[in-house]
Amino acid sequence: TTLAEIDALVAKYSATEAQAAPGAKQSLTAAITAIAEGAAADPRYAKALDLLKAGKAAEAEPLLKAVAEDKAKRAEKDAKDAAAAYRNLAAIVAVSDPKRAREYYAEAARLDPSDIGGMFQNGWFQQDAGNLTAAEAAYNRVLELAKTASDDWAAYWARLGLGDIRMARGDLGVALAAYHDAQALADRLAKADPGNAGWQRDLSVSYDRVGDVQVAQGDLAGALKSYQASLAIADRLAKADPGNAEWRRDLSVSQARLATVYSKLGQPDKAREALVAGRAILTELTAKHPDWPQPKKDAEWFDEQLNALGKK
Repeated sequence: TTLAEIDALVAKYSATEAQAAPGAKQSLTAAITAIAEGAAADPRYAKALDLLKAGKAAEAEPLLKAVAEDKAKRAEKDAKDAAAAYRNLAAIVAVSDPKRAREYYAEAARLDPSDIGGMFQNGWFQQDAGNLTAAEAAYNRVLELAKTASDDWAAYWARLGLGDIRMARGDLGVALAAYHDAQALADRLAKADPGNAGWQRDLSVSYDRVGDVQVAQGDLAGALKSYQASLAIADRLAKADPGNAEWRRDLSVSQARLATVYSKLGQPDKAREALVAGRAILTELTAKHPDWPQPKKDAEWFDEQLNALGKK
């Protein structure tokens, strides 16, 4: 029963818009599991669990914070335990308040700089806030920590993060190298486990990032090939699991990138074709998932681009 309740809570909270970081669902699962396991010994965890079940994550935060702060007072004896409490707190708070989640992940990373998952989340939330120097340090630490196959996901996303930071700073060559490193890792893992949809999707993302740099460098032919490779993977994933809304949205994003390149190449008909295909997916997602705001936001961009091209 407890496992079923944990699964239900993870499904409820991981569907929110704020839960966008790679590994967020795993972090949320670990947090809710730890809270459920600790409920018997700590009434604050028991109350927090009840609040989470009632959909009151914000009200659970003070209780979880109190546990983390108590453990932090004993951090000299068990810093890892205190860091775990802060990571649990951060994973729950990320559902509604990324700013405070960032602060909690930073504290967890300070208490236990050897936890690769926590360090990655720290980097992700620092990057999301524009704190690029702090994010870069966290991602480099992730790469130092990555030793085993279980660390591959963190190493992959850390490399992408480092590429993103270099892109933001205008260091296109260094960004491209970082993206190629991530792509090589994803390609190796995707080939080793072709049935793993997660690695296939990550490979698709790496093609997108490489294409973004190529566009910035003016290599439109190269960008077109990268985006087409990404689209091919996204299309396979969407067809293999047509009920997966995330895969469907990925497909629309790939069409958006293709449309942008076609426009730059002076091929408006192909750009319009890609836009129409992507917009149709978003219409479908909006109808099936009316409470999911992202497809609606995406659709506004598609409509603007279609209007700019003119109706045909």
